[in-house]
Amino acid sequence: MPIEANDLLGAINRLIALGARDTPLITAKLDTCALVPHGFSLESLTSAAEAGLPHPRHKRATVEFYDAGSFIQYFNDHKNDGASQIFAVPDSQVFRAILDYHGVTEERAAGWCRHKATFTLKATPEWAQWLSFNSRAMNQNDFAEFLENNASDIVKPSPAAIIDVCRMLNIRREVNFSSGIQLAGGNVQLVYTESDKGTVGTGEVTIPEEFTIRVAPYIGTDTRDVVARLRYRLKDGKLSLFYDLHQKDKIASLAFNSAVKAISEATGTRVLLGTVKE
Repeated sequence: MPIEANDLLGAINRLIALGARDTPLITAKLDTCALVPHGFSLESLTSAAEAGLPHPRHKRATVEFYDAGSFIQYFNDHKNDGASQIFAVPDSQVFRAILDYHGVTEERAAGWCRHKATFTLKATPEWAQWLSFNSRAMNQNDFAEFLENNASDIVKPSPAAIIDVCRMLNIRREVNFSSGIQLAGGNVQLVYTESDKGTVGTGEVTIPEEFTIRVAPYIGTDTRDVVARLRYRLKDGKLSLFYDLHQKDKIASLAFNSAVKAISEATGTRVLLGTVKE
């Protein structure tokens, strides 16, 4: 039976009046929809209905952790076997867990992907310091001061021997260096001239060609030995010094791979190398 225009308008007005009442929504069920005024769009009442439940139907969180142990514990506490997944990106050193990821069985074919946890490998203060000065040319005084401040990280030659070299360099700040000689033992002998009360003399300063530091590249990872190759430049009698960390990128890669292995073993979940696009 056709509905007269006046009857339809009356029904709509009654619905509007009913919706305007200040009454709590107590009968709405999940996945319920309602015709809402102001354009009469179809709106879902799921959120409003869910708010009346003792707890949400699904977990929603993105948690950022600062150490691998906390990341592992959280994953193990909340993981869903067969659905939770961990991804890792080597370049950024980021580990990302999606605890409600897509499953592989028919019952758990798709997940909401709303419950996530991330962990990023952070450089230790020691490693960050050595990286920040890597390949940076310094004058004698600055270079000597840097080595003295970080001598505790040096294992070969001994920190005491490195400090002795630093002191010698500081003493010879006002001399003119003329050449460098590669010695048979791997050290470098720098030749200098100096003037004292009208008398010109010559001398030598011996520095190691390389030294070895022992640091943990990232917080929570094992210490590693890293070779630093000592370099020098002579210009107009002035000496500048710097070092190059040998295979520093490989050190970072080894530390990352070690973290991948540790997290995989501790969670019982294979870490996949990849990025999830939002």
